[in-house]
Amino acid sequence: MAPLSLSPHSCRHCRRFVVDPESSPILDSDSTEPSVFFDVQLADLPTAADDNCDFAKWLLDSEWIHRSAFASQDGVARAENDLWYPLQQQLIDTVMLVHSCLPGTPEPASTPRALLKDTTANADSIVLGAHTYQGSGSPTDYFNFLCFIIRDQATKANIYRSREGLTIFAQPDDPAAEHVRTRPIESEVASDQAFTRIKIWLEDCSGDLLHGKSRHSKCPTPSPHYLPTRLVQLNQSGTAESPPELRLFETKANAGDMQAAPYAALSYCWGGEQLFNLTHDRLDSWRSSIRYQKLPSTLKEAVIVCLKLGINYLWVDALCIIQVDAVDKSVEIADMPNIYRNSTLTIAPASASAVTQAFLGQQTYPGSAPAFLLPYRCRAADGDGSQQVLGNIVLSSAIQETEDPLHTRGWTLQERLLSPRNLEFGARQTRWICQQLNPGLCDGWRKQADYHGGSRSNSGQLVSGSDEYAQAVHDWYSLVGVYSKRNLTQPSDRILVMSGIAERYGSVLKDQYVCGMWLGTLRSVLGWNIEAKFVPKADVQSPDGAYQGPTWSWCPQEGRGPQVLGFSPKLKNLAHTYGAVEEGCSLHLRDLLLPVIPLDFNERQATVKSSGGRGALCQCQLELDGRDLSADGGDLAQPRRVEDMFLLELDSAGGSRVQGVGMLVAGFEMNPTKHIHQIGDFSIQQWKG
Repeated sequence: MAPLSLSPHSCRHCRRFVVDPESSPILDSDSTEPSVFFDVQLADLPTAADDNCDFAKWLLDSEWIHRSAFASQDGVARAENDLWYPLQQQLIDTVMLVHSCLPGTPEPASTPRALLKDTTANADSIVLGAHTYQGSGSPTDYFNFLCFIIRDQATKANIYRSREGLTIFAQPDDPAAEHVRTRPIESEVASDQAFTRIKIWLEDCSGDLLHGKSRHSKCPTPSPHYLPTRLVQLNQSGTAESPPELRLFETKANAGDMQAAPYAALSYCWGGEQLFNLTHDRLDSWRSSIRYQKLPSTLKEAVIVCLKLGINYLWVDALCIIQVDAVDKSVEIADMPNIYRNSTLTIAPASASAVTQAFLGQQTYPGSAPAFLLPYRCRAADGDGSQQVLGNIVLSSAIQETEDPLHTRGWTLQERLLSPRNLEFGARQTRWICQQLNPGLCDGWRKQADYHGGSRSNSGQLVSGSDEYAQAVHDWYSLVGVYSKRNLTQPSDRILVMSGIAERYGSVLKDQYVCGMWLGTLRSVLGWNIEAKFVPKADVQSPDGAYQGPTWSWCPQEGRGPQVLGFSPKLKNLAHTYGAVEEGCSLHLRDLLLPVIPLDFNERQATVKSSGGRGALCQCQLELDGRDLSADGGDLAQPRRVEDMFLLELDSAGGSRVQGVGMLVAGFEMNPTKHIHQIGDFSIQQWKG
């Protein structure tokens, strides 16, 4: 397996840029930002560039931005009072290191050469450094030089920063690799060497699964009595030029021909409608043969992965579920937790956004990708640091670390968490994830997985080792928060997607499952809300009108709440306690409904008489969470009838200022057994009376 070849430049001038995380010779104690400074003068760069030092040329010719460009930003602009000036300068020092605060229009002509011509600058006090990012938490594990900086030691201020930064990694056999854990991206994803490594990962984890043995104590073995209803049987043809031979294998009809054979499951993005899928018309012919050439690219390469690993059966939803048969589809979707839980391995083409895309292609660095080799000072982990050696790190163009498409989809979270082993093919690395190893193993790039805003769980284990109810409940709702940021093609699948995970938690919690929540937690979690940036309104309201669940279901909120009297579920399938529900689920509460006195619906303002404030009138802020105050889902200028809306107070506190949160609910009549549904949230902002 060969890493991507960058041919990093190195010369005698580059060797002066020693990266020393623990002892920068010029770093002053007043600097609080994570930075490293080089024992190189700015005035030395032109000479190095004239001597063909590519690193010096890159520094001199890159766009740099003066600190004055940040002085006019909101919250930084100087006030008339000179007492503000020191704080303003501190704010500029901070803001100019934030990439999102950079001026929008690049100025390529703005380079360090301009500073060299500035006769007012004291060349002896000007030093060159880099603003660093240590993603793993280790102070010596540099992920990036986020930008380079020019600092005036006389004023202790950064006066220039580069617009662009550089990515950092170390070669595996270099002394710096002990400190810098990012590795070069492997170029040949599907090479023989690559699959030899994957086979070692599989063997180290699974041992001999044919005989029900696993080497990792935390990684479960498949049930010897379970197989999915259908599998795709794979056979390598006699010659390398001929395509693999595939057929649909129905396990119940052939129970006498096989035991619980190892199989792989596929977790992937459909990316739209699949034309090549199992139908009643294809069932008979597929029992004899499935044409490999007809498969879309993702499925073709999943077959290749299985054959290279010696796995002869593959489960793919499009090929193993009769997509046009509602009964078959319902039965098989309900069984999906067992399908993934009992697989030997789940193949996850994380980089493919659609089934038509390949995922075993050659990796490439973006653009021309200049690269530079700089010395890195390594110190022994123990002792006084006197044991030192110079290693090397490679700096290359910053790589855009976007989230892989698979990690944005709802169904794939359950598929990954229920699977004992996942083989993930990402845009920058191939990663092994199992229940025992966290964060897993990889062939290059980052040891830590890229999470990007929490839309991906960082643990291979579903339920923590603690059997305490409080900890397990916390883990569950944290996982719901991760899941809720993912996308679904069918919003009506929202509760169903978590059914397999809920079943696992149910075995630990020993509590009644209540439409995505647990009965013992309802008083504290009914105040859930949706962040609009993650769940747009169109996704909350199912476009096909399919029922998703009761309006009062989902996410945590601490505090005193109403008395929970009971819960009446309406399951679509009585055998699936953790599955989908039908319209008519009801939660029985005892609490005071507070009438709403509207002020301005467009500004989400209202007044309410709070029980927590001794009956005081309070101004409330209404949050709609993608739902709407209007009766028909239209303009807020035409709201529901005022007498239809009430506030159900979930948490309140009295005193000199009233505080409270709760649900905005709507009903149609006032009586002791009023039926209401949630249409939003409220928070008390100010005591008016």
